[in-house]
Amino acid sequence: MKSAINIDRGKILYADPFLQDSIFRRAVVVLVDHSEKGTLGLIINKKLDISLNQIIKEKINNHIEVYLGGPVGQNALFYMHNKGIIIPDSQPVSDGWYFGGDFEVLREKLNNYEIGSNDVRFFVGYSGWGEHQLETEIREKSWVIDSEKLSWLLNEQQCWQKKMIALGDKYALWGSFPEGPFLN
Repeated sequence: MKSAINIDRGKILYADPFLQDSIFRRAVVVLVDHSEKGTLGLIINKKLDISLNQIIKEKINNHIEVYLGGPVGQNALFYMHNKGIIIPDSQPVSDGWYFGGDFEVLREKLNNYEIGSNDVRFFVGYSGWGEHQLETEIREKSWVIDSEKLSWLLNEQQCWQKKMIALGDKYALWGSFPEGPFLN
């Protein structure tokens, strides 16, 4: 059964600025899977202070940054890339970006410099919602859901703030709202 709210793979979530959860504060989440059982997403704007080589055994020749994907499964590594079917078992997400696939093939292509750091993004953990949980959070205004070019988001440092301002009206205020208003 489809929900009244259009939740689907490739949709983008922007956190309400008053969301108090430290992981999701000012988060931008791309939804990489959705079914009637739940939704899986990755936070794309929370870079960690570690590189891929610090968390995997098999070293990679490229320096690859790692992002916090969410609070669930933080002992697991997830990735998105823009190389499509050359990485077997990849799942299309949006705008030429894919989720997962054969890690050994990806690692080989990274080491051969066939894939660069701009072609892949790694995440520790993921964001998950159970059946109808995300729909409820959207109705409660915890998230703004939108369709956006994923390529633009992945290359934009201030994607949350810029999107809020671009939405106009009350959202424009959100974009300029200080992150710690109680500290001012």
